Amino acid sequence: MTREISRGIRPRRSTAVALAAVTGLAVAGLAAPAASADSGPAGTGPADAVSIGEVSFQRQVPPSGGSVPVSFQVSDSVAISQVTVTGHGPVAPGCAPTASAAFPAGTFATTVSLDLSFAPAGTTQGPNGALPAGCQAGLYALEIAVTDANGTHSFGAVGTPLAKPLDVSVGSAGTYVAVAPQRVLDTRNGSTLRGRGVASLKVAGTAGVPADAVAVVMNVTATNAGDAGFVTVYPAGRPAPITSNLNHTAGQTVPNAVTVQLGAGGAVELLNGSDGNLDLVADITGYYVPDTTGAVYTGFSPKRVLDTRPTHVPARGTVTVDLCRQARIPYDATAAALNVTVTDPQDVGFLTVYPHGQALPNSSSLNFGRGQTISNTAIARLGTDCLVDVFSSAFAPVDIVVDASGYFVPDTSGQTTDGVLVTGTPVRQYDSRQGGGPIPGGSSLLGWGMKPRDRGVGSLLLNVTATNPTMDSYVTVYPDAGPADSAPTGAGLPNASNLNFTAGQTIPNMVNAAVGANGYVDFFNHVGSTDLVVDMFGYYTTGIGAKSAAAVTGKSAAAAPSASGAASGTPLVNPLGLPVMATRTAAGRP
Repeated sequence: MTREISRGIRPRRSTAVALAAVTGLAVAGLAAPAASADSGPAGTGPADAVSIGEVSFQRQVPPSGGSVPVSFQVSDSVAISQVTVTGHGPVAPGCAPTASAAFPAGTFATTVSLDLSFAPAGTTQGPNGALPAGCQAGLYALEIAVTDANGTHSFGAVGTPLAKPLDVSVGSAGTYVAVAPQRVLDTRNGSTLRGRGVASLKVAGTAGVPADAVAVVMNVTATNAGDAGFVTVYPAGRPAPITSNLNHTAGQTVPNAVTVQLGAGGAVELLNGSDGNLDLVADITGYYVPDTTGAVYTGFSPKRVLDTRPTHVPARGTVTVDLCRQARIPYDATAAALNVTVTDPQDVGFLTVYPHGQALPNSSSLNFGRGQTISNTAIARLGTDCLVDVFSSAFAPVDIVVDASGYFVPDTSGQTTDGVLVTGTPVRQYDSRQGGGPIPGGSSLLGWGMKPRDRGVGSLLLNVTATNPTMDSYVTVYPDAGPADSAPTGAGLPNASNLNFTAGQTIPNMVNAAVGANGYVDFFNHVGSTDLVVDMFGYYTTGIGAKSAAAVTGKSAAAAPSASGAASGTPLVNPLGLPVMATRTAAGRP
């Protein structure tokens, strides 16, 4: 194993195995030697003291589990008898990998080398059905306990401040760091992508993204398409999955937000799924790091926060959205998940969503044609006073609609279980063209999800595509409002939308979809009929005792019915280990 000890804020990621290091930590409440600039806080107290040297450990573990080596030096003013390291993580009760070492009498200083064994995630059958087993994907905070002649002293996962977090990422889990939009790819500079070609884009270690980032959020735009086709974004070094992020026709300019796991060399690959040449533009809006230094996500049922109809946004105009006031998100939020729609534009152009109080960046969030209604997701960094600005480049009035579906706040728990993103290779989760048929207008596709207690899922990270629509319509993705442990009901449809399309059009959009208290997500089609294709890119964790989507929206949960009302359908399974179930109902908008 290659070991790398870094003294930066976030340890670098080696090409073999990512390792972290924390330097010069002392147990709070005990006297400690002078701390270096990179050390943790030194407590004061009796003359005796426990001091921990650099802590190096394997930074990431695959979902299949594995052994995590941990090593550091310990010194004490009294005799040390035992040192224990425990990993505290999400979801599965009892998953706390522990290793310890005992030392002979008279030991005052020693080097500790231990291996923590992370068991593969899985499920086991219990009295209430499938229950989590093994070590579920997420972040695990390491706690170090030193037992000496004066008792046991511990720090790490129990909230002791550290110079660097002692976090192990299982399954490429991470927390979010929002940035102002920054352009990282534009093939119009002479590097046009040929038909069926693949462009590799290195992300980690560039454009301010740290080398240990596990995933990136980008707005990807296809333009100058020589033929109809699609674009697939996926981790570098892996086979192209059977999924898509963008669908376009010849000559069309189409954007879509993409959250994708970083692959080999910290890169992603972009596949041109057409026979014609294609230009691609990519703007980074954020990234995920494998520790608690970023922000964690809370999702809720989509909520409309802006609708400029019928007053319009003037030519080259900017509109400001107060998300803390309109969506009631907390004032310490750093970013928000938004669905931005332009409608009835009198000119071609683009929208740019950016932090209020900052200069307009050289990037775009949504491209549109004259008269077109089109949506795109923006994971928007918040600016001054919880505000974001939306700029229209069109030289004529447009209308703008914004729906909020979640927010990111800094983690202050010291032991994160909720709101951590777990990513994987994208997988096609549902395709109505392969069975079930189009979704009729005024009805919802129901029961698409899983019980949170099974997998600890708070929100799903999806790419949803509407294709073959028979009428101009829209699709809304929302958490089912059925009570905990109930079958899906279709209730809870909000006044919001995720996809807007015209008859015969194929339109994709990334969706941060909160699951209901019963664990299900529903898809509503307004009018006509349309096929739906759903690809999964990951999910956000929720730990034991976490708030459900119903709790976030302030709705009370009713008593759970018996399990006999389970939804019908054929369970599907994907590499992320999330079973899903699809059925449908004729029940439309309440």
